[in-house]
Amino acid sequence: MCVAHRLCPGTVQYPAPPTKTNRSSLATRRSDRHADGFTPLHRACWGGEERHTETVRVLLESGVSPYEKSADGQKRPLEMARRRETRELLQEKMDEMGAKEEV
Repeated sequence: MCVAHRLCPGTVQYPAPPTKTNRSSLATRRSDRHADGFTPLHRACWGGEERHTETVRVLLESGVSPYEKSADGQKRPLEMARRRETRELLQEKMDEMGAKEEV
């Protein structure tokens, strides 16, 4: 979308996608919880499409922990992941951090 269209009245304005220069702003919001107690990472893991897996990738690259539990302490992102690719991505990150768990 061009700058002119982003500023047109009535258009939806989305935040800029994360880059190396603005990832810190994403990192400060990465653990915002919805009213149901789940974080953006949990919600992205629920998604069953490739775009959800890509969102998980961006969140993990920005420093989100794959171990973050829901507010009630019951669910981790790996337990909520619908797509095999998302589970594998989470498992790879956990392995990098030294954890061993089956996908």
